[in-house]
Amino acid sequence: MLLRLSATLALVANTFAHSHDADLRVGKIATYDEDGGKASGPTRKASIAIATTILNPGPQIVQWMDYHLHQVGVQHVLIYMDDPSERLLFSQLCADRPVTLLGGSQIEQKMSPESRLILRQEQNMKHAISHLFKHGYDWLLHIDIDELLYEPSAAAASWSEKPEVGSVHFTNHEALPLSHHTDNPFEDCVWFRLNTVEQRPHYMAYGNGKSAVRLTRGVIPQGPHDFSGFKGERLAPSGNGDEPVLLHYPTPSFQTWVEKFTRYGDFSDYWFGDRRVPNRVQFMLRSRDLVQEAHKTGDWSRARTFFDQQILADVNERREAINKGHVRYYAPFAEREGGYAPFAAGLGGIQETLLYSGENLDAVGMQ
Repeated sequence: MLLRLSATLALVANTFAHSHDADLRVGKIATYDEDGGKASGPTRKASIAIATTILNPGPQIVQWMDYHLHQVGVQHVLIYMDDPSERLLFSQLCADRPVTLLGGSQIEQKMSPESRLILRQEQNMKHAISHLFKHGYDWLLHIDIDELLYEPSAAAASWSEKPEVGSVHFTNHEALPLSHHTDNPFEDCVWFRLNTVEQRPHYMAYGNGKSAVRLTRGVIPQGPHDFSGFKGERLAPSGNGDEPVLLHYPTPSFQTWVEKFTRYGDFSDYWFGDRRVPNRVQFMLRSRDLVQEAHKTGDWSRARTFFDQQILADVNERREAINKGHVRYYAPFAEREGGYAPFAAGLGGIQETLLYSGENLDAVGMQ
């Protein structure tokens, strides 16, 4: 797949159309929290920048930025605007945070959105590597605004301080959707399908993780998930226990699912329209068909039934998934010293108090 993707990317590499005009915001580095106290995230010696490509920014971007700046200890965020005309909106949302706004790659205007994004991200990361290396940053982390890098301990945050490491590939776990709409998925989606061989076929999006890379000469992106040409070892935390993990919130609710696949439209069974690169994410293909069908007929019942299967709303079904180690509770914004604060989760109308600490999930009231 990667070889095929690289070959496809090579076909469009010479059409890179970056807008290099940057709105550089030199806000305070994230050393203090909103209440004026010291930030709760790790104090890092190595400097880390995030680079991301965004279209149609909403209020969630503010929470996403503040989490990584304050909790993770990221020093800067590079935002590539997929629609540069949204610069004013981005500027308002970013305020005085340490953010650089750049017009993103505009290649492949006629390609369907789900494939075009991959190619544009590739081009944007090429620019980010050069830009950040020139400005002296140590690490580049490429993630989207529906992803959080979760580091459960100081040890989990130590990857950036290991001189022998040149790249870190983070496992991603995927948030289960809610049965209702939410404007705050980072706080409301707390159950995650774990990234195992058995569970990966049930994923709604990718299951091959995301990467950070130490910036040295020769580094290049390999699609949106990885890098090559780095110097040093490749670290690959499993995402279990005390290790860092990427929490992915791709489709938090039925409403966001409909909006996403309406925007994607009637896309091809093949990435980039290339028959050599089939799209093997069955959830995407089925979602495309059902959303298109519902728009044509006005009957959303089949679409709703399909989506509800992803939720694991049935108490017994979710309990079984937890007991088998297929699903785990994560709540980065509810974290307290010593673990998580108790969280009342409504499962099928039953209020159940759940406490997660380390690898153990204690479910009180699950009789």
